[in-house]
This record gives sequence, structure tokens and C-alpha cells, in this order.
Amino acid sequence: MKVLIILIVIACMIYFYTFCHVDQPILTIVITSSPIPSHPSIEVMKQTIDSLSYLTLPPNTPVILTHDFGESESYDQYLKTLGSYIQDKPNMKIVKKTYPRGYLTGNLKYAMDFVDSKYILIVQHDLPFRAPVNIMHVIDDMIQRPELKHVRFNKRRNVKKGSDALNDLFGKQLDAIHNTYTRTPSWSDNNHISLTEYYRKVVFVDGGHRFPECSLITKSVNESIHNKYGTYLYGSLNHPPTIRVIDGRNWIRK
Repeated sequence: MKVLIILIVIACMIYFYTFCHVDQPILTIVITSSPIPSHPSIEVMKQTIDSLSYLTLPPNTPVILTHDFGESESYDQYLKTLGSYIQDKPNMKIVKKTYPRGYLTGNLKYAMDFVDSKYILIVQHDLPFRAPVNIMHVIDDMIQRPELKHVRFNKRRNVKKGSDALNDLFGKQLDAIHNTYTRTPSWSDNNHISLTEYYRKVVFVDGGHRFPECSLITKSVNESIHNKYGTYLYGSLNHPPTIRVIDGRNWIRK
């Protein structure tokens, strides 16, 4: 009985430290953006910000809207309008990289200066969520199953297609506390969650100079290498898509 009580106390302490630590959030959302033809309209970014309502998030989860370097009247007007839009959202912060252009890698490295959380959810500005996801359940699962190092939210059903069909590593099912996940050999920069340290120690070390995906997408050629990158899709085989594509570079202002 005494041992059981001790175990319960330890479990409560771990839970409190992991999820209730007031000085350090468990998760930061980073939405990446750059100059696109639809500016000065904020519609693309707005749809993605609004789609965060699909996620079950802790109150006041930090959201960093990180922007690559750019100089144009339309980009400046876009940033000004976006600032007005998030005025009533104190958990959101706009940051902009200084010269030179950093592309996605440089933009993410810049954003990391504003991240203090254990986990990071990377979201592309033109890939809004389209279905409910309990993100805290995903974090629970990642704690229980450390094999889950990079969990991607798919824009199509979880099928062996595109970069997910690179080799036969695709398809193995991993069961966790709340969800089942589908192994994939593909490392993609589409919306995904990982440990912040995974980005600092793996992605920024092994990833491409401009786009992490360029160097990482084909890395997992066997199980040993896959164990390092830990790429999985949220949901079981044939799970429906959880994000959709706006295509910011080709979005036409209406």
C-alpha cells in the first residue's frame, strides 16, 4: 500500500511538472510565413490561425508567427494588418527575420529564439487544419512512445503514396495511449510536432541549408536510420487528412 501511494505521488509530480508548470509552456506553435503574391491580404494566414481551433490546446499556448526577410510595400502592409488582427490574441507574437533571407531553415532557426517549450508544433502558413486533433493526447503518446520523434499531420489519407512510398518502411502501426500512428520513411516539413531539442540537435544539424526537407526526406532507408528520425503519420492506415492545402504562392486575391 505504501509503495502504491509513493508511485501515485511520483506520477502526480511528473504530470504537474510536464503539463502544469506555469513558467514554461509544454508546447509552442510556430507558423512559418514569407512574402507571397496574395499580400497585403492576410487571408491565407488568417485561415491557418483560425484553424488552430481544431486543436485541443492548453490555455494561452504561445503561437509564434515567424516571417522570413522581405522588403516590399505589400509585405509591410500585410504585417501591419496581421498585427491588428491578433491584437486580441495576447498569446500570439509576430516576428520577422532580418536580412538576409533565411528560407524555411533560417526562418525556423530565427523563431527558435522565442521558443521555451519542450515541444514545438510547426505549421506552414498555407496548411490549415481541417479536422479535430487533441494535441495534448499526441504529446502524451510521444512521452509514452519515444519512437514518435516527428509526427506529421497528413494532407491526404494515410496511404503509401508520394514521398511516403519511398520504401517498405511505410505502414507499420504503432499503438500508443490515445492514438495509433503510421510509420513513414518520409521526413516532411508539412505540419508536424516534435521535441524542440529534436529540431536543435537533429533537424538543424542534418537538414538542408534552405529547406530541411531537401536533405531529410530520403534519409530513412532502413530501420536503424529511421529510429533516429522517428517519422510517423498521425492516425492509422487510411486515416483521413487532418490538414488542407491553400497554396499560398498561387492563392488569388478575391
